Amino acid sequence: MAYEQRNLRRQKVRYNSANADSPLTFQLVDEGDGKVTPDEAPTITIYREGVSDALLEDQDTTLSGTLATYSIDTTTTATWPVSGNYRAELTVVVSSVSHVRHLVFDVVKYLLDIGIGRDQLLDRDEKILARAHAGNETLQPIINACRDDLQFMLETKAIENDAVLENMVIDPSRLAVPARYYILEALTREIDTDLADYYQKHFDSMWRNLLSGIKWDANLDGYEDSEQGDAGHQRLYT
Repeated sequence: MAYEQRNLRRQKVRYNSANADSPLTFQLVDEGDGKVTPDEAPTITIYREGVSDALLEDQDTTLSGTLATYSIDTTTTATWPVSGNYRAELTVVVSSVSHVRHLVFDVVKYLLDIGIGRDQLLDRDEKILARAHAGNETLQPIINACRDDLQFMLETKAIENDAVLENMVIDPSRLAVPARYYILEALTREIDTDLADYYQKHFDSMWRNLLSGIKWDANLDGYEDSEQGDAGHQRLYT
């Protein structure tokens, strides 16, 4: 079964890049009808806080099934500085009716790739060898859903009174270890509660260790800072 990905997490595009490999992704979900297929490729207009005019206006996205994507060329760095204050407005026409939606995104220097696929999960639990999720045996749907959760947990955590952003984690391998347990817990919860509890226990412990030991890239220069996470605020998963 084909799998169409629509991330729930806040989206990021790279600074000074054509972003061909990291486009914005949008999918219209109509309450009651679920995801819908537009009549044509939606158009996109982008704004940044403090700039009166649109950075780009009424540009065509690329439509594939129900998913619309758009790669933002940020190589004009004066126009696209590193910032979290970007808003994309999309006009989606369905059955000749225009639906206007928006999404907020960031321009960042580094994207976080936790690097977990089915093989990394099999390394820890070979019992998932013949398992699928949402009709997809690569387990991509549940991996992406868990990835959304992990970003939310990171970015709603305050470390030493400063906001934590996903792109402050410069070493994704540190996050990948607890992330694997988190995904395995979600994958096994409805099948084997004892095993799921085991994975949850390990995730909880490793997540606390991650936050107490990780070195954040707070100034976003591509290097880990000397300051570590605040060990007094650790438990995020309950």
